[in-house]
Amino acid sequence: MIELANTGYLTATDLADYLVKNHSMPFRKAYKVTADIVNFAEKKKKNLDQLTLTELKKIEPNLIKNNFINFKLINESNRINIYFNKNNLNLAGWKTTDIYQNEVLFEVKNIKKNQEIDKKKFILPELN
Repeated sequence: MIELANTGYLTATDLADYLVKNHSMPFRKAYKVTADIVNFAEKKKKNLDQLTLTELKKIEPNLIKNNFINFKLINESNRINIYFNKNNLNLAGWKTTDIYQNEVLFEVKNIKKNQEIDKKKFILPELN
């Protein structure tokens, strides 16, 4: 299924939605930016996920914010992107897909380091 999603430009609509939601971009502009990116990818004979950050920034400089280090882990059909803050290397969150093919984004907003965990609140089952 992942291979089918990467053929053509099925993820272009997701990119336009992302621009509207995460960059407060008006839909018409997001549509134009997405069309420019798809046209560029077609000329380079690449899928959208094969474009580099440098290539994307040439089309829309505000598209990528370089605040995070991204680790992409793929195992068979499962994938997860883990993000770390570039400045302090703290975990910033992760993105994955649920069993219904919905994108799920977890964002860590408040990190407390070296906090003692109350054993009454957090109980792990014993391993047999």
